[in-house]
Amino acid sequence: MGFWNGVNVERVYGRLRVLALVFALPAAASTLYLLGLDSSKIFLLFQTAERFPTSLHFAVISPLEVEIPTLSPQALPTGNPITLILTPVFAASLAGASILTWYASIVHLVRYTPGYNTFGDVKSGVRSILRGPWRDRNKRMLILLSAMLTAFYAAFVSFFLFAIAKIIPDLLLGVISVLCGIFAAVVHYPVRKFLQRGLQPPHKQDNR
Repeated sequence: MGFWNGVNVERVYGRLRVLALVFALPAAASTLYLLGLDSSKIFLLFQTAERFPTSLHFAVISPLEVEIPTLSPQALPTGNPITLILTPVFAASLAGASILTWYASIVHLVRYTPGYNTFGDVKSGVRSILRGPWRDRNKRMLILLSAMLTAFYAAFVSFFLFAIAKIIPDLLLGVISVLCGIFAAVVHYPVRKFLQRGLQPPHKQDNR
C-alpha cells in the first residue's frame, strides 16, 4: 500500500472500508453456497442383521457428509471437491478482509490525531509505537487489537472447516472456534474504547 502514502487519511479510511467489504464477499458467498448444498439431504432407512431381532437404522446423506446417528456419533465427510475449492477461497478472502479491517481500524484511530495527515504518516506512527516500550499503553492496545482480529479469523476459519465445509469433522475444531470467539468477545470492549478515545498522549501514558 505504498502508493497510498501521500493520500489523506479520510480518503484512505473510506477506501479501506470498501475494499474490506469487497474482500469479504467471496467468503460470504462460499459460506452461503455450502450451506445451501448441505441443506439438500436425503434419509435412507436400512437394517442390520448381525443379531436378532434385526435393528432398524437410518442415514442422513448430503453432498458434504454422511451421518448415521444410531451407529456413529460422528458424521463422515464425503470428500466433495467443491469444498476443497471453496475452503481456500474462504480462508484467503477472510484473511484479506481481516488485514484491511486492521488497517481501517488504525486509520480510524488516528484520523483525528494531530500529525497523522496522510497514510504514510499513519504507517510511520504505528511502526514507531510498536517499536516502543511495553509500558506504552498505545503499544499494548495495538497488539490487543491485532490479537482480537486474529482470534476472530481463527474462530471463523475453524467453524467453517468444522460446521460449514465439514472437511474436518473434529470436535476439537469446534472447541477452538468457541475459545477464539470468547477471547475476541472479551477483548472487544477495551479495544473499541481505545479506538473511540484515540491515542493516549505520551505525558498520560502509564509509566509503571
